[in-house]
Amino acid sequence: MLAARALVALDKKKDSLPDYAEAIRLDPNDAEPYRERGFAHGQLGDFDNAIAGMTKALQLDPKNARAFFLRGEAYRHIKKNEESAADMTAALALMPNDANLYLARAATYSAMEKHAEALADRTEAIRLRPDYPGAYIARGGSYHLLGRHEEGFQDRTKAIELAPLMAEAWLARGSAYYLTGNLEKALADLDQARRLDPGDAETLGVIAAARQKVEAQKAAAAKPVVEAPKPVEPVVVAAAVEPSKPAPAVAAAKAPVAEQPKPVTAKGLEREGRDLLAQSDFDGAVAAFSAAIAKDPKLASAWNGRGYAKMRKADYKGAIEDYTAAIQRNVNYANAYKNRAAAFRMLGNKAMADEDTEMANELHSKLPANVAR
Repeated sequence: MLAARALVALDKKKDSLPDYAEAIRLDPNDAEPYRERGFAHGQLGDFDNAIAGMTKALQLDPKNARAFFLRGEAYRHIKKNEESAADMTAALALMPNDANLYLARAATYSAMEKHAEALADRTEAIRLRPDYPGAYIARGGSYHLLGRHEEGFQDRTKAIELAPLMAEAWLARGSAYYLTGNLEKALADLDQARRLDPGDAETLGVIAAARQKVEAQKAAAAKPVVEAPKPVEPVVVAAAVEPSKPAPAVAAAKAPVAEQPKPVTAKGLEREGRDLLAQSDFDGAVAAFSAAIAKDPKLASAWNGRGYAKMRKADYKGAIEDYTAAIQRNVNYANAYKNRAAAFRMLGNKAMADEDTEMANELHSKLPANVAR
């Protein structure tokens, strides 16, 4: 058992499974190895076996709060929210003073669009743990979903006061300002989030959307200039339709670059994709990430990178598919959940965006405090 737990801690979850099987063989009436093997399955994205392991553990130990909690988490991942809520409630009956359990059940309630129930659980979590910024971020979300925006802003401001270096807190308040139409305050908060976490796709996506709205408002206010953009359209179309006809000087300048040796490893191709993202060459980035994925389909970060490139091209459905693939390969990939939330938000799917944001925050909360902030 100790060896198996060590392997899980070292992120070698698959390697831990034989050790758990041996522990079960030696003592088939001990609930713990069934529970922990189920946890390892869940970390690998195998939620059916995770649920089976927790169910067996609970048959042997019906008062095992951790087994109820972990089975509830697994149920939520496969969208069985009623079962998830029931398990979280059972865990809370055994451990009524655990703030994290209230936040976990609230995440399930939110996925069920039971926002009043989620608000009540998040309030209780704050009562039990008043110094936890993630709880204020989450409760702020509940307030906003219930139309109680002033209280939502108060909670997210409190999160910033508790953790001024936590990018998620600034992003949460900035996103709320954006959704309620206060673009100036939204951009101020989002710029601070970007400074703290420069590579976060959700932050960049909301910033882009906010700036587009600002520009649209400026254009609407300057009506005499409305006709000015029309002459630009043929130039844009020509550039899009005829990329194969560059000026001779441009073609000559590009020729030496084309002959440079390409990276041959998946990681090298992924780095190329990120370099192209930095240059705003999103088509090139998609191609580079696709080549990385072809070389190593298990490379979750390449799927996440391609998803971000697609999102910058406004291909939100394609981005969601890639982010989902990244999560399937690494179920603890907080950044992929955050990025997918941004794509869902761009499509107007607030429920899924909120669920992914909560999952990202939950994963961040499990990191050491100096890392999470």
